[in-house]
Amino acid sequence: MAQGGLFASIAVPSTLYFRKDKDGLRGVRISISESMRLEGVRECFSNRDYTLFNRISAETNAMAQQLIDLGAAIVGQTKVPELLAGCWRDSSKPWNPRGDQLQDSGAGSPGAAVSVAGYDWLQMAFAVDCKTAFFWMISNINELSSEGDQLFNDDFDGYGVAARSFADLQFACSAISQKTTLKSLVQSSRSQVITKVISLDWGTAGEDRMSSEQRNCLEQLYRKISRVLNVRIESMSLEEEWQRHKPTGPDMLEEAPYELLSRTWRHYFDDFWVYFKRWHGREPFADIQTYRSRDLGDLDEEQATCLRNDLIAFRHWFRNLVEAKSMNSNERPLIIIPDIVVEPSFRRHEDTPDPEVLTYSQFLTHWLSPITRCSQVVVPFSQIEIPLESNFEIKEWALPVTVSFLSTNDASDLLESVQNIIECCTSEVQTGGWTFPQDFTSQ
Repeated sequence: MAQGGLFASIAVPSTLYFRKDKDGLRGVRISISESMRLEGVRECFSNRDYTLFNRISAETNAMAQQLIDLGAAIVGQTKVPELLAGCWRDSSKPWNPRGDQLQDSGAGSPGAAVSVAGYDWLQMAFAVDCKTAFFWMISNINELSSEGDQLFNDDFDGYGVAARSFADLQFACSAISQKTTLKSLVQSSRSQVITKVISLDWGTAGEDRMSSEQRNCLEQLYRKISRVLNVRIESMSLEEEWQRHKPTGPDMLEEAPYELLSRTWRHYFDDFWVYFKRWHGREPFADIQTYRSRDLGDLDEEQATCLRNDLIAFRHWFRNLVEAKSMNSNERPLIIIPDIVVEPSFRRHEDTPDPEVLTYSQFLTHWLSPITRCSQVVVPFSQIEIPLESNFEIKEWALPVTVSFLSTNDASDLLESVQNIIECCTSEVQTGGWTFPQDFTSQ
């Protein structure tokens, strides 16, 4: 462990000392997010003053304990933004190797995603996160959490696992399922046949930022899905459906779920804020966005309950909408969200987005899965070679093209459902600047 908690040299454990386990994770090198606490390990949260606060975790997160019990070799904890608020001042943001280290590394748990993209010796990364990172296969596995688990926010947070291959993703989900309840095991044993595929479009003007090359790749993917599953893909605008059939009370975008998250973070770090000011005579140094997040999270119980009820109302509305599209009561449609990936900007000049303002595309890609408690897997399936306008010195660079699959079924069922789709495109990505080899062409 690093003495200060901000930087560390990684000692990679050898796998020669482990006998492979058919059902477990024995000897598999993994990382876990700092949000998954480990007893006796200093908390850092990318803030120097918080590190000086000398807070040591008093307990081990239940999912982390499961991974330990399954024999996984936890190499270390990966970075999260400053006090979970989304900015980087005292600690450098994890650099995404994609796009010559210029591509954005994501929001909620960037360290988990880029560790898998950067290190060949790391097989998978686990995180507690309410948002998805892109370019790696990630599944929200909320139903795999243990009873009494320590999540920061029960309304949003769920477990995700990032891997470079679909096989590893299935392996991780299967291994953890052995530790879950009988209900989850019974659900996972069902054979799911997809009879309906729905593509969520981007709705209103101004949100459609997808290039023609990306559109062509997606059209090819949709044709493959139709051929493999023998179904017709139906397009649906969630925004239009909401305006036509929304329930009384909540609004899909204006009541940002970020407020509830900010309230959770504020409460968790309140002791630090109070004691640091008492001992040092000043407030902790933090980015302005962290302060704004604290202000945004200053909600009483009544306000938080109203927001939570709005969230629950939207969750029920969405799941009822999806189930209404089912061919029969035993099936659930597969939801597809095309991910917009834009050309990277220089990492030292990245502007931190305003967390209080959610665009429709951000809502779909980052919030839909945690709000609706749907399982999600993000799959890179192609790449486009384009000139990098922000840096003319880089002659060759490829923009990864990704898509998200969502389902109201559990994670195991979702992975089983999309296996044939992924196998007809690609099932593995590589480390480094290119998601796929330079001569890669989608089948």
